[in-house]
Amino acid sequence: MNPRSLRIPLFLLVALAVCALPAPEADLIIHNCRLLVGDGKVIEGATVVLDGGLIRAAGLEAGRWRGIEEIDAAGRTVMPGLIDSHVHLLALAAESAETVARYRRDRLPAVLREFLERGITTIRSTGDPLPAIAEIRDQLRSGVLEGPRLLISGPVLTARDGHPAATICARGTWAWCRENLARELDDAETARQAVAELAEQDVDFIKVVYENRLGAKLDRVALEAIVDEAKVRGLQVVAHAVPGELAVEAIEEGIGGLVHFPVRGSTDSQKLVRELGGLAVSSTLGLLFPVADQQGDLRSPYGSRWNERREEARVAMSKAATVLWQAGAPLALGTDTPMFSPAESWNHEVQALLYAGLTPADVLLTATKNAAGALQLERELGSVEPGKRADLVMVDGRPDIDLEALGQIVLVFKDGRAVVDLR
Repeated sequence: MNPRSLRIPLFLLVALAVCALPAPEADLIIHNCRLLVGDGKVIEGATVVLDGGLIRAAGLEAGRWRGIEEIDAAGRTVMPGLIDSHVHLLALAAESAETVARYRRDRLPAVLREFLERGITTIRSTGDPLPAIAEIRDQLRSGVLEGPRLLISGPVLTARDGHPAATICARGTWAWCRENLARELDDAETARQAVAELAEQDVDFIKVVYENRLGAKLDRVALEAIVDEAKVRGLQVVAHAVPGELAVEAIEEGIGGLVHFPVRGSTDSQKLVRELGGLAVSSTLGLLFPVADQQGDLRSPYGSRWNERREEARVAMSKAATVLWQAGAPLALGTDTPMFSPAESWNHEVQALLYAGLTPADVLLTATKNAAGALQLERELGSVEPGKRADLVMVDGRPDIDLEALGQIVLVFKDGRAVVDLR
């Protein structure tokens, strides 16, 4: 017999050696789930592998992983953690340092918990006082507080006598609010100084108000200075620019996104779609969507009686949102209704999005992939893919078909850890 005929090919030896290696160990493996990837794709009978706070595998094959813990999802839906791109955690308590401290002690832990119980694992604060909001963010990061991941802008940059300084903070005893929720700017120099100061306080992004409410409007040169200084500091600038023509100006100056849906003014929706060029827009449609009071009468979220003018505004904004969505604009779910609880805010915004013609699957896209893009976290969040953070929600139902299923959350994971377990 020729000895060469007994030789085993090298590739086969390598394969046999690999097969002999023990399977890598993972913290958790979820089997037999209906997986909503986050980009519109649905995978039945999927497996998701979590290890070290990250997603290691997701799909029909889990590779050779073995789990320290394994869960049979029994066909339940697994989807990315939800994201709210526009919240204000402290704005309604911003009368004084004492009222903020009392709110943080007495109410905030329950509010943060409710976000998680609703499946919301990341939120973006688009205007809250420093240093309180930075302390909350850091306590969430360290585990001193339990709640969603938090991105902050700190105070809002605005014109002298602009929003929110001369609007929300105009109440008789709210002078502290004006000094701590807003930075009123006079020119390009003070604009650059404000950005530098916020950067030194480690904010995650900059928010600017660029509109003409109450006749106060930030100078365009000051807006240019804000964007330029923020770019030097590596910070994204997002704008509150509700009039369409001012939204276009802000986009031309290089902002990174809009925190409200622009509906007022002369710029039509089609032009706005062209100008956006892929920039995200927080939906906040619920601000012009009614709620029923205890007597069954319709009111605005702020309590004003619903009237024909408000109804016309709701219809106009809904039609504009439909145009943007159908044209491919990356609408990101954002609530901006701090007068409601997190669950109430979510439900209210969802109803407004459905009224605008989005499907349940569309709404989930706004709250996952699109919202992650709005926060510049698309490489970390927004979809169930290997290498991304293990923020997941397990639901007993099909929320991409019926959003009521989000009321049947079974498990919520943040960074691979079960923060809600209702099994």
